[in-house]
Parts: sequence; structure tokens; C-alpha cells
Amino acid sequence: MARAADLPSDPPGAEPAVRIGHGPDGAAAASDGLPAWCPRCGEHMDRRPAFGRSRPVCVACGLVHFETTATAAVAVVAHGRRVLLVRRAISPYRGQWSFPGGFQEHGEELAETAVRETREEAGLDVDVVRALFVGLTRDDPRKLVNVVVFLARPRGDQLDVDARIAAADDASDVRFFDLEAVPLELAFENSRRVLDHLRREFPVGPIG
Repeated sequence: MARAADLPSDPPGAEPAVRIGHGPDGAAAASDGLPAWCPRCGEHMDRRPAFGRSRPVCVACGLVHFETTATAAVAVVAHGRRVLLVRRAISPYRGQWSFPGGFQEHGEELAETAVRETREEAGLDVDVVRALFVGLTRDDPRKLVNVVVFLARPRGDQLDVDARIAAADDASDVRFFDLEAVPLELAFENSRRVLDHLRREFPVGPIG
């Protein structure tokens, strides 16, 4: 683990290290969500150059905090030329439509995340066919998110799929939409990128 003494000092003319989260309220994190107090020794953390970026560094023990990008999975559930969308019941983008998906749980494979989130939000069990798309979500105000999008199919009888879906968890509504009739109120830019990908790969006929 790198220590503060091992890090290069600020070059001449550079802005000095910025003390974060040292107010009297004892906040555990700075306004940018990064740690303000060292998890190892409890001292303040300053933001300063470390390993090529500005990072929180403990002023006492030298612990360097490496921020990581979250990981999520999305399911494009195809039925003929239709795709399954859920209307978001929570912020961000409350009331807008998106593909079922969510953050990866600890120890969970990403394909399992896509299956679980579809079951939780749409009440539908699905089988993953293959990975379709990988992208970085930059328009989620909570955090940066790496997203893996999977093509999936409803499990079981294909004739009663519409009767089996039911909105729950983070969704207020769930429906299948024809690929050419998807609502304009879409949450997340990656949703539009996925739709463009689908229309290019499957210009006619069933998806997949």
C-alpha cells in the first residue's frame, strides 16, 4: 500500500492538496462521495496527486483511496420483434422507460444480475442468450457505471408472456414494445445506444 511519504510532492506552481471533509459535523465523505476520513487510522484525507490522478490520501498513514466504477447488467428481453421495458418508479429518471437491469451484487455473475433484475422488476424469468453491448453510463448522477447488456428470452411458454409480466420493485409499469414503437421518454443514454444497436443488427424480423 502506498504511503504519503512515497508520493511525489506537488510540482512548483501546482495547486496545493485540498483538505476534504474536515468540518465539525464529522462527515464520513466529501461532497463528491469520496472518503473524507481514513478507514485505517481515522485521520483526515487530502486530495493530492497519486499514481497519475488526484486521489484522497491519508495525511497520517498514507493510505491512498482508489475510486472504482460500479458494475451493472441490463437485459434486453426479446419476444418476436418486441422488447421488454419497465417504467422507473425511483430516481433518477423516475417515470421514464428503460430496460430491466441494476447493480451487480457481491459475488454475482453479470448474467445472473440481468436475470435477477428482470425477475424483480418485471416478474419474468428469462434465459440469457449472449452479451450484446458493453458501455459506460455517464448520465447516472449517482456514479459512473460500467454496463453489460445481455440479450435474453422469456423462459417457458411463449404464448402467455404478456400475461406473466408484472411491475414490482423499482418499476411502476412493464410492457413489451415493438422495436419501432419504443417510447421517447427513455432513461439513460445507453438505452438509446442499445436500441440503435438492435435496429442495426436486426433490421427486419425477430430479434435474435
